[in-house]
Amino acid sequence: MDRETIVIASGLFVLSLVSGMLGLGVAFAAVPFLGFFMTDLVHQIQPLILFLNGVTALFSMLGFARSGLVPSHCPVYHVPSQLTHGCHDT
Repeated sequence: MDRETIVIASGLFVLSLVSGMLGLGVAFAAVPFLGFFMTDLVHQIQPLILFLNGVTALFSMLGFARSGLVPSHCPVYHVPSQLTHGCHDT
């Protein structure tokens, strides 16, 4: 691994911890940070930020599921619809 990759990974890790403690999404702090290393906002930074948001949402859903706040009989892809309509067996 080259030095730039290590700096990016370390910076994103620190930003995710700090923004997570403050209740903010990591994308809020990561976009300016990644702007130092990547030049194309639309084709490089935004796809990476969308991926990080998806990972954050998945881990949040798993945390809520472990707390019993998401019904265990609902599959993962029903979570957004169950928030508004409830989980129905199909």
